[in-house]
Amino acid sequence: MARPDRTPPVRLLGDIACPWTYLTLTALVRAFGESLRLEWHPFLLPAGDFRGQRERLSSAVASYAKRLEAPFVAEALDAPVDGRLAHGVVLAAVAEDRGREAAEALFAAHFAHGKPLVESDAVASALAERVGASTVARWLEQANGSGAVVERASRAARLAGVSEIPLTVIDNGYVIGGLQPPEAYRALVELAVVEAQLEP
Repeated sequence: MARPDRTPPVRLLGDIACPWTYLTLTALVRAFGESLRLEWHPFLLPAGDFRGQRERLSSAVASYAKRLEAPFVAEALDAPVDGRLAHGVVLAAVAEDRGREAAEALFAAHFAHGKPLVESDAVASALAERVGASTVARWLEQANGSGAVVERASRAARLAGVSEIPLTVIDNGYVIGGLQPPEAYRALVELAVVEAQLEP
């Protein structure tokens, strides 16, 4: 299936510590390329949620990562992430229409290289190759004051019935859960286009 002519906004509910969210963003990039307009909704998982599942998860994640040609090291499942800080940075980047760039940089540092993302210096280092120093400093400053917003967004998602991530919302109306192949996301966009044409 070819890439659609129009790419509506894509909201991704997930966590930087979640390998399935990482792979979902990878699949969305494969589906829509540079036209992806990423909106981000934080969903905080319990600290260390994946450490106890490393043996069970690592082979499955590695298999899907290979299909998407996404680098992955199993050590990432043991590496801690400060979710409030990471989400705060992505939200600051989204406000400047650079959310995808920030999320990809943090995911790459964590899942391709197994780096912990707990300290501000580690997060800054993860962003440094793609983002200028002044921008990184601005995002970190904003992130340090956004912990309550991140927690509220995560809590609101749970109260709305979201219990598992990732969850992708396309064009503010089409919801698809879990990791899906790029073709599934393109099909939802096609569905949105067809529905718009059917409206009187």
